[in-house]
Amino acid sequence: MFFRLCDAGAAHLELAKKAHGWWHSAAIKSNVKLEGFDPDAAYGDRIAWALQAQLSVATIYSRFSTKLQHSTDDQVRECIEWAAKNGIYVPPELICIDEAVKGKSVRRDGLERMKQILRSGNASVLLVFKVSRLFRQAFKGFQLIQEEVVEQNLRAVSATQGIDTNDTKTWKLQMQMHGIIDDVLIDGIADHVRAGLTGLHQKGWTTGAIGVGFRRKQLPDAPVTNRGLPRTVPEVDPEVAE
Repeated sequence: MFFRLCDAGAAHLELAKKAHGWWHSAAIKSNVKLEGFDPDAAYGDRIAWALQAQLSVATIYSRFSTKLQHSTDDQVRECIEWAAKNGIYVPPELICIDEAVKGKSVRRDGLERMKQILRSGNASVLLVFKVSRLFRQAFKGFQLIQEEVVEQNLRAVSATQGIDTNDTKTWKLQMQMHGIIDDVLIDGIADHVRAGLTGLHQKGWTTGAIGVGFRRKQLPDAPVTNRGLPRTVPEVDPEVAE
C-alpha cells in the first residue's frame, strides 16, 4: 500500500526532503552499503532496494503539544540518524506527524496513520523520539506498543531512551521507569506553572482568556510576556457593557 505525502498526518514536502538527506548522511557515516540507492526513485523501488540490502523498514511518529514548540524536525532527525546507524531505512512516505496536538488526545491524524502503516505491513519497526510522544499517560503508550507492535511481532524503539522491544527482558521495565520519571517531571512543572500564574493574577495581569464584557489593556511599562508580547490587564469593554 502506498502512502502519499499529502495524506493527513504525513510529513510535508520540505520535511520529506530533509529526511532523505539526514538518512543518507548518517548511512554514509555508518558504512551502510548504498550502491543502487536512489532517493528520487519510486517508493516501491526504494523499499525493494532496502530489503535487498537487508535493511529493515521503519515508520516514525513525531508529536509536539503546543504551537510554540515546533520540534518535529528535531524529533524526526534523531530517529532517522538512529535508524541509519542500526540498519534501518526510513522512507519519507512513512513519517507520521501530529503538530500542536495534546498527548491526551486519542484521535490524531498522525497516530492513526502510523497504526495503519504498521497494520498494513509497510513497516516492521516503529521509531519515536521518546515514548511520551505517543501518549501523555505512560500506560497508554505501553498498551499501544504491546498491542500494535510486540503482539504483532514487530519492533518499537525510543531513539533517545534506549528502549528497544527486541530486548525482551528489559524493555517493559525501562518503559515503566521512564513513564514514572515523565509523570513526576510533569507534576513538578505543573507546580511551577501554577505558582507563576498565581503571581501574575495577584498583580492583576491577564493570565489567559478573558470573559465577555472585558478587553485587554496594554501596560507599556510592564515587562513583556514569555512570548515577547505586551503585558496586559483586563478592563471593562464600554461598548459591550452597555
